[in-house]
Amino acid sequence: MDLLGAGVPTALAVSSQIAIGTSNGLVLVFGAGQALKWCLSSVAAGAKYGPVSALSFNVDCTRLLCAFSKGQITMWDLTNGKLLRSIDSAHMPDAGIVSVRFTDDRTMAVSSDTRGAVFEMKFRHLIGKRTCESQCLFSGVRGGICVVEPLRMQNFIPDFVDGVVQIVAMASQNRAVIVAVRPQFKIVHFQDLSGDSGSFPSLAWQGLSMKTGSSMAQPALAIAKDQTIRIVQVFCEDADDVKVSDFQEVRVSFELLSISWVYPNTMIVLDVHEVAHVLDVNSGEELEFIDLTDIGFVYDVNICDCSTERGSPEIGSLVMKRLCSQSFVTSDGQLFILGSKGIHVLMLRSWSDRLDLLVRHGCYDAALDLAMSFYDGTAKAVLGLTGSKDKRRDTVIVKVISLLDSFVDLSMTRFSPSHGKVELLETHYQKVVSVCVETCLHVRKLDFLFGRVYEKFAEDVIAKDVFLECLEPYILKDELKHIAPVVMKDFLVHYESKGMLSAVDACIVHLDITNLDTKEIIDHCWEYRLYDALIYVYNRGLHDYVTPLGRLLSRLAQSLETESPLTKDHAQLGNKVLVYISCCLCGRSYPLDDLPSDLVIPVRDGVLECLAVDEVDEHGKSGKNFPHLRTLVDFGAREFFNVLELAFDVDDLEMDKRQSIVDKILEMMVEDTKFTATQFGALFTFLARQMGRHDRSITVDTVLFDRVLESLCAAKENLRHEECQQALIELLDTDHLNNFERNRLIAHAESAHFFRVCEKLYTLNREFDMVLPCYWNDSARQGITFKYILENLSGTSLTDVERAKIRVKVIENFDRLVKINSRESAKLVLLGYIGDLRQVAKQLMKKEAELFSFLHNVYEFHSNNPETVDFVVKDLEGEPAVLEKYIEMMCRKSPEEIVGFLKSNEGYRLEETMDICQRYQVIDAVVYLKEEAEDFEGAFDILLQKLQSGLDAMDRNGAKVAAAERANDVIVQFLQKNSFRINSSQRELFWFSNLKAIMTAQENLRLLLKASREKLYAGCAVDQAKKDFSTSNGISRGLESGVRLTNGGTILAYDEALQSLNKMMHRVIDAMMTYFPMQLILQRVLSNPAYVSGTFGELKDLLLGVLDSTVYETTLINTCALLANKDIHDRLTSLVGTASRGVFPERGRCRLCSVSTAMVHEKESVVCFQCGHSYHYACLSDASALAELPEGQRVWKCMQCDRRFRPGALRPRKMSESVTSSALSSVERQTQVSSFKAVRKSLKSPSKFQMLLQLKENPEGGRAPRLVHCERFGLRVTAPPPPP
Repeated sequence: MDLLGAGVPTALAVSSQIAIGTSNGLVLVFGAGQALKWCLSSVAAGAKYGPVSALSFNVDCTRLLCAFSKGQITMWDLTNGKLLRSIDSAHMPDAGIVSVRFTDDRTMAVSSDTRGAVFEMKFRHLIGKRTCESQCLFSGVRGGICVVEPLRMQNFIPDFVDGVVQIVAMASQNRAVIVAVRPQFKIVHFQDLSGDSGSFPSLAWQGLSMKTGSSMAQPALAIAKDQTIRIVQVFCEDADDVKVSDFQEVRVSFELLSISWVYPNTMIVLDVHEVAHVLDVNSGEELEFIDLTDIGFVYDVNICDCSTERGSPEIGSLVMKRLCSQSFVTSDGQLFILGSKGIHVLMLRSWSDRLDLLVRHGCYDAALDLAMSFYDGTAKAVLGLTGSKDKRRDTVIVKVISLLDSFVDLSMTRFSPSHGKVELLETHYQKVVSVCVETCLHVRKLDFLFGRVYEKFAEDVIAKDVFLECLEPYILKDELKHIAPVVMKDFLVHYESKGMLSAVDACIVHLDITNLDTKEIIDHCWEYRLYDALIYVYNRGLHDYVTPLGRLLSRLAQSLETESPLTKDHAQLGNKVLVYISCCLCGRSYPLDDLPSDLVIPVRDGVLECLAVDEVDEHGKSGKNFPHLRTLVDFGAREFFNVLELAFDVDDLEMDKRQSIVDKILEMMVEDTKFTATQFGALFTFLARQMGRHDRSITVDTVLFDRVLESLCAAKENLRHEECQQALIELLDTDHLNNFERNRLIAHAESAHFFRVCEKLYTLNREFDMVLPCYWNDSARQGITFKYILENLSGTSLTDVERAKIRVKVIENFDRLVKINSRESAKLVLLGYIGDLRQVAKQLMKKEAELFSFLHNVYEFHSNNPETVDFVVKDLEGEPAVLEKYIEMMCRKSPEEIVGFLKSNEGYRLEETMDICQRYQVIDAVVYLKEEAEDFEGAFDILLQKLQSGLDAMDRNGAKVAAAERANDVIVQFLQKNSFRINSSQRELFWFSNLKAIMTAQENLRLLLKASREKLYAGCAVDQAKKDFSTSNGISRGLESGVRLTNGGTILAYDEALQSLNKMMHRVIDAMMTYFPMQLILQRVLSNPAYVSGTFGELKDLLLGVLDSTVYETTLINTCALLANKDIHDRLTSLVGTASRGVFPERGRCRLCSVSTAMVHEKESVVCFQCGHSYHYACLSDASALAELPEGQRVWKCMQCDRRFRPGALRPRKMSESVTSSALSSVERQTQVSSFKAVRKSLKSPSKFQMLLQLKENPEGGRAPRLVHCERFGLRVTAPPPPP
């Protein structure tokens, strides 16, 4: 191009030839061999018409349309390179051509320009003259067309020849339109386009046949804009019937620039970042992408550069930025991309090429997976695989076999590990075998698997073993049901050598044995005890269901005779036999599936006959031994009878066969004494359930059943107790036991501990009191004993005599009930169901544990429900011995609860109780009792002694301070509570004794601390030690300085103890200030030797504490006074405002006489209320409208609002006091107190002043007089006096 001076490429067209337009107006046409065939036009024409903007071949590639950016169009003959037409009038002058396209009709083309207009061009050749007629399809006035794409059916249906219907698709920025140009112009479809306003639409046609149901492809149009691709399908039945239907919508995650079909269902799209994406249309899945930014993608920007300003600004900007329809072209499955330096071709590989590429890279696993997707028809973008489904699969199978053969060869040689452990090699072979088996199963080529593949693995011993072991999971999952006889033989030999015959047993039952040697398999199964396989071979191979059962039962009988207990193998044999019998009797095939319908009855009858077979002695007589039944009962009676029960539930099992098997079992077990009670229990449960059936299918001889019941009840071993009991209960619900004596049944049930059976029998006899032992003797049902008692004693179904018997039974065994649940027992007594509390408590006196538990729950229930049971608990106060016994037990078990009990209960004797508490050293209880006995001195002595013990412990070890602090708090609380109950001398003695004990301990600790420090100073330099101890961390500094301080820890402990004593002393002094003057307290404190000789530092904390208390109380008093003054001020302000407010009558008439109040005599008065109602004074007097207030005062009341007025209560605003005046001249209110109450009542919450008044009490215990009641509080505003 540089040699020709063509400039840069601007446009591209591809058919059987390739045409490239350039910026200098030249068109280069290349043939199939990429040789330059024609150089059309000239540089001069380019200078005149501008760059080439669009190119288009006709159907047979004999004509080429060339459009220029300044509006000219030329047609060239590609057979000789001659110019046929030069068209300059098809579009408006100076409108650049954006697109030009031939249609299927060789004489017709469509084009669009930068104005957004679309023109149809018809070519004529008449009498040696070539002409072109243009017709405007869209003017672009209402929205310029951005892209035009005519439907060319011959692109995807080569044999299609039809020039009657010509369809053109075009799209503007907001709408896509499909029009039929011929035979007549008609819009057949339009669709609005959404998305970013700056995105450019793109159109592409393709033939699809997905939804038509026919093999013939129908045209489909892809419309792309922004991130959405919409596909519509066009159906053209005839020239006048063109229909369009929506086909699919695909959404992508990038902004689209151009789209193009490469194959049906496969599309290549270009995004705005010049990345090409391969999409599967059906799924919308992105298969691959490639970055094209390096190829110098060519955009059609020269069109707008050369077009005039008269073009559409909207289209011009889009073309400038986004138009690339002449650079992104597909043909015959290839994508041609025009770059600045050349043409780049992209194409999708065929399905076989894709597989070969993976093989060349050694990715056999991926190649086989891809081949399987081709086989299943799930692969995307499949090229070259044609024909019907079966034909395509056959083609793929050939390729798969070839791949698999190569894969196995390489896996055994080049891919195999050359060194390392054997486990590494086995792992490698396992992966290879898994791939081979799964692939051959998938394509159903087992002959290749057990032929060529197995032969290669058999060449290596390790590979062969791995191959055989890898077959097992596929067999067990029923994926592999056929194995070649040679492979099966090697399979058995290998697993026998490995001792893994159980795996063979499990595998054989999943195989189709038609290809196996039945006799050989049976012999192997007996030899290696493969019982499942044996049954399977007999059933499926020989259709024999009885022979294996008899042989297996005989082997099980031999094991039972020789082995005790059974080995694991023989136990498994017994279980398999039971399952096999169950399957046969229920119409199932062992171990899976169902029996054929024609075999169900014969198999069941044969199995029952086999079970009931009897031994015959040498004389030909039956021995009534029934060996098979005996074997099954000996192995597992319960399991065997469960199997029979399942079989008896089958509806079509004859009655006589059921009865026959039951009779033989009874005959066998009743006459033989070797059977255990467990076996009899299983038999009894089975018989009871069968006798209890609604159809009564089984009848049992009464004597035999009684013997079974006796054997069961007389047994001492652990049976399946509940199961037998439930069976007997179900039997009682029927009439089968009516012939049995009920008392005898009760005796049997009691001996067997069938408590629920006993309950049922006693209930039938209406012996409800005897039911109670059935509950409390049954460990599983003890908890519901109380529910039964309550239901019967509170219900009406029992007579008075029956309820009395229950009460007697309960009282006689009340200790047993307490052991079961003491809380529920207490509720029975407290709620009045059983006796009285005193009687029950006296009965339990000899059993301390039960008495304590019972009384503990009695008082706990009383504390939670005091009003309900208070009178019942009070009755116990008449038995002080019981209470004292309970207190004694509390001293042993829960001494911390004694004080609370003593405070909340009465009836105990003080002296005896005090002796008990002293005996068990419950000090708190002793103090409380002495306090109750008004022995305050004794109580205080005990508390002081306890405090002194705590202080002594502090002296011995300064760290023990908690006990002393607790003892001091108890003494302070004791003295605060009783200071008003003792005389002044005792009060002074007690308080100051407590204070003295603390101060004495302080003095002792100071002396100990001083001695310790002196001892410490003696062991080191005096100056250094003093310097160290002058700070708060002197001990640690002394240690850091290297001095060995042996008693440093003791000094720290003494310091902490001394601080605790100071806190205790402050606590006592704060409490004493309520009862003693501060001067007296300070005098006693300062007279103590510890403080007389002490320094000011030792008194500092004490004096500061006293000052803090004084400041606190002063601040509290001032704050209360401030709150009271503010509250009084607020209320007085509100009161003055209310009293000063004027009153206006609503109507000018008296509410009683309806006479106007405006015209009255001068001496007459009118009474007006704040509610607005007015009355004559005389009318109101006659109506006696006076109300008495609690203070004894009388006030007027409004007759209209009378129902809302309550004497003695504070009135609302609408019921305020009346105001009298002479002709409404003045307003007076009643008294200050009532007005103040009215204002306070109108508020939603009490004032702070009111709360302070309610909290403040005078020294005598009453409330202080209210401030508002003082004489100086009145405002001297009164209402007119009431009438005499």
